Amino acid sequence: MPYFPAFIDLSGRTCILVGAGVVGQRKLRRLIHCRADPLLVIEPYPDQELWQEQKTKQTFTLHDRPFAPEDIKGAFLVVASTSNPEINAAIGHLCQENNVLCNVVDQPELCSLVWPSLVNQGDLALAVTSGGASPALTRRIRQQLEQEFGPEYAVWISMLKALRPAIIARGMEQKENAAIFRSLTDQAFFQAIAHADVPRLWSLLRECLPRDLHPFAREVLHEHDFSL
Repeated sequence: MPYFPAFIDLSGRTCILVGAGVVGQRKLRRLIHCRADPLLVIEPYPDQELWQEQKTKQTFTLHDRPFAPEDIKGAFLVVASTSNPEINAAIGHLCQENNVLCNVVDQPELCSLVWPSLVNQGDLALAVTSGGASPALTRRIRQQLEQEFGPEYAVWISMLKALRPAIIARGMEQKENAAIFRSLTDQAFFQAIAHADVPRLWSLLRECLPRDLHPFAREVLHEHDFSL
């Protein structure tokens, strides 16, 4: 089935995790990382670590009871990850009937949202899925991507994120801005960042950026711990 790939802002959208065992807690980590808020966790037998995390970090609300159909009212996303396939399936069907996005563990045919394997380097996010056909292969591909896209990309993207508004604020034509943005993605930048070659990085920035942005570019380097 061809799924529509999307990255969704979960802040301000109610997300519900049903079942917080070993698998469910992995799902919970992802939802917390993506700043799902409000985030409700329904688990009739929560362990002590889950209670402690809820009390200290307050990143989710924990309900120590079984799932009830009315729980999905107002939900944007529901994750069914209990140890009981029948309960998970019932939640999946209920979400389908009420047009609520749902991810059902080990039952891709009931998922309106698949759970991709994710690679994160700062603001860079790479999502991989096999549509539920082979989670093992998905993990293998993710591991390959983690080797190819290392922490250097987090630094690179962070610098680009800082420079982009200043470039646009100059009020030049889109064609000129596009040429600058392309030049900032040259492989030479990756090499300079990977080797912490500050003189080379500064030289590249001066070549790519208009002269009036050079002082700002120097500030960006300092902010990223590249001292000249």
